[in-house]
Amino acid sequence: MIRTKLSYDYRKNNMQQAAAISERITGTWREFEKVSDSLIVELKGLEDEWKSGKDISPEVYKMLYDKTVSLRGMARFDLYGTDGACYYSTGTGTKWETLSTHYGILKMAVSSPNELVVGKSDLSGGKTKILFQAAKQITDKTGRAVGFVVINMDKSNFQEMLSGTYRGQDGVCILNRFWENIYSAGSASTEQISTVLRERKFLGEDVQSVYNGYEIYVSDIGGKGFASVLVCPTLFAEDTLSSMYKLLVLIICLNLMICILVAVRLSRHLSQPILTLDQAMQKVKKGNLDTRVELEREDEFGQLAETFNIMTDDLKKYMEQQVRQQKELNEVQIAMMQAQLNPHFLYNTLDTMKWIAKENGVQEVALMATKLAKILRTSISSETFIPLQKEIRLVESYVLIQQIRFEGKFHVVYDIPDRFWHCLIPKLMIQPIVENAIIHGLKECEEGTIVITARENEGSLEITVQDDGCGISENVMRKLNEHKYERRSEHIGLWNVDAILRLHYGTMYGVRAQRPESGGSVILLSLPLSSGEVRYDESVSSR
Repeated sequence: MIRTKLSYDYRKNNMQQAAAISERITGTWREFEKVSDSLIVELKGLEDEWKSGKDISPEVYKMLYDKTVSLRGMARFDLYGTDGACYYSTGTGTKWETLSTHYGILKMAVSSPNELVVGKSDLSGGKTKILFQAAKQITDKTGRAVGFVVINMDKSNFQEMLSGTYRGQDGVCILNRFWENIYSAGSASTEQISTVLRERKFLGEDVQSVYNGYEIYVSDIGGKGFASVLVCPTLFAEDTLSSMYKLLVLIICLNLMICILVAVRLSRHLSQPILTLDQAMQKVKKGNLDTRVELEREDEFGQLAETFNIMTDDLKKYMEQQVRQQKELNEVQIAMMQAQLNPHFLYNTLDTMKWIAKENGVQEVALMATKLAKILRTSISSETFIPLQKEIRLVESYVLIQQIRFEGKFHVVYDIPDRFWHCLIPKLMIQPIVENAIIHGLKECEEGTIVITARENEGSLEITVQDDGCGISENVMRKLNEHKYERRSEHIGLWNVDAILRLHYGTMYGVRAQRPESGGSVILLSLPLSSGEVRYDESVSSR
């Protein structure tokens, strides 16, 4: 792939270089044509000074030098008369050089009077060693031939024209229409390029195929039948290719060895911490939360190990917190059970039932027994959460028993929209609050009212139990709102309900107490608004 890519780029650059050489020669030829045409036009205005055999005219010299000033480094410009003698020249020592008018470049100019003709030099054997000549006939105003413009190029002129168009190791050659060599330089001088190309053209072979370790690029020059040839050494010789392949094999072997070493070290570097983390995770999976990963690294694995240790610490703390909360929840639930089965309450209830049975018969006794059984049955059931509808039924049963006991000195108002009846709450949450309102809030009242309401507040269910009794004390209200519990017999129901709500739903929920300006107490229960699949009971919702 490297060889193909380099060879392609090399050939592409060589073709661009060959095209640049052809363009340089073609552009120079166009300048020659412009200068020769301009000279002929100017000489028509100097007809009197331009006559065969007349003395040299300074005006003609000045015009000749002015017109050729930009091209004198690449050619010598001469003015010849119709007799073949050189009258004016930008060179030195050439005035006595005579060209034949019967053959050669001047004969060609006569044959093509309107064209700048090119041909092999008639002066190649002279002292100046002219390699290339071009000529165009000069006519006067009447169209009569009065002389010739002749352009001569020697080796130095070709070097100036082609300067910078090829590299030092390359060669360049210029051939005429017969594929004869006109000029050659560089490696083209040592090789018989013109002979080889002429033989290939005669035999119909590819003239641009490689010859003697050189690549050959042939380009046409301006449609004049001339050609430029760029000779470049091949990019890869056989010994060079052999050395390259050997070096390539060596580099591949070294790279394979380095890759294997790096792969082994990298594998150990990556797999060891992963294995350590996996072993630690297996220990945590078995319940060992004291597992720690010690990696003395500053990279991602070190950060992962640190995160793993933090995670196990947090998990251990969370598990301990869960166990502690479950223990507290169990204790609170046991306390709630004990509170619901308060011997004092059962004793008073049964005592009341006894006196009522003596004085009034068995109907009320049966009713109280039925309601008490319902409360006890719910207390000992395995249900943790019940619909609000069922909780209100328990509260009604409890209220009925207490109304019989206190001979109707209070009544209860229920303000609960129908859409809340299906909401799930922990069982026996409202009954202890109502009991607290009856026993403590209305103990000094001849007649009192308890209002139970349910409202939605920002996605939470808020249940309030309000009485118009003596009101809750500042000390108890402050401790309840700050959740500073005291395990004692007074207000134990409030503490237990608050603890159960906070353990179930989090610290943002629970029980709060207020004292309205109108008097009495308001106990507010806050818990999430959750639904359950329950049936709607018309007997309850109509209250």
